[in-house]
Formats: sequence, structure tokens, C-alpha cells
Amino acid sequence: MANVLGTVSVNAAFLQEIKEDNAELRRDFSDTAELFSRLGESVVEPQQISDSATRLRDQIAMHFALEEFFGYVDVATETAPRLYDRAENLRAEHEVLYLQICDLVERIERWVYREPQADGAAVLADGFIEFHTRFAQHENAENELILDAMDSDIGVGD
Repeated sequence: MANVLGTVSVNAAFLQEIKEDNAELRRDFSDTAELFSRLGESVVEPQQISDSATRLRDQIAMHFALEEFFGYVDVATETAPRLYDRAENLRAEHEVLYLQICDLVERIERWVYREPQADGAAVLADGFIEFHTRFAQHENAENELILDAMDSDIGVGD
């Protein structure tokens, strides 16, 4: 009976390009953070925060889709067994992070429409900061994986 091995590896060059070129994602993070920081000012409307967070969610969805479609390439586990678990765990984090930003956007919308049980602005701002921190940690871990994959590919890690 044949053993079925898991397969995942990293297309390091393309994954790095995805990360470097995603200026729109960085801008959406910055815009949303700025709106939350200026929330007490009369010039910031709750709908602006909702719109910005929605754009951010959509950019994150695109970012993760590109990473998964082009950044992770299926190959035999024996090729780079030490990278397999890390790559698979990072790929699995995409769903967790995406669901977290979707939940935050829904909570912001409930706040915008002043629904009963809606979180307050401070709780939402804290939720955004928490998400941004988790996303940054995830991206840093992917960057480390890229470096390790490149080192393995060109022999530096030997």
C-alpha cells in the first residue's frame, strides 16, 4: 500500500513579489488605522471607517488568494520537509485571519447602524489593533519562510 504524503512548498520569488507589490493593502491598513485614531474628531463619520475596513477586508482576501494560488506550490514533502509544516501552518492561518477581519467588519457595521448589542468604538479600535498585530506577525513569519526557502533553494542553508 502506498503512503500518501502531504505536499506543499513555497514559490519564494513570487511570494516575495506579492508582498512587496501590495501597496494598496498597506494603504488600506494605514487609512483604517488613521480613521480609528481620529474617531473623536467631528470630521470622521462611522461610515468612513466601515467603508475603509470593508476595502481592507477585500484586499486581504485578494492578498491571501494570490499567495495561495501563486505563492505556495505543491511538491513532494521530501523536497523540503523542514519547510512543510511551517508553510502549511501559515497557509491555514489565512482562513483564521480572514474570518477575523470579516467578523470585525460585521461588528463595525452593527456599530454604524447603531444596532443594540453593538460594540463601542473603543472596543472596535482595539479589535482592529489586535487584528493588525496578528496580520503583521503572520506576514513576518511568511517573510522568514521566504528567506529560508530561498536559502534552501540556492544552498545557503546547507
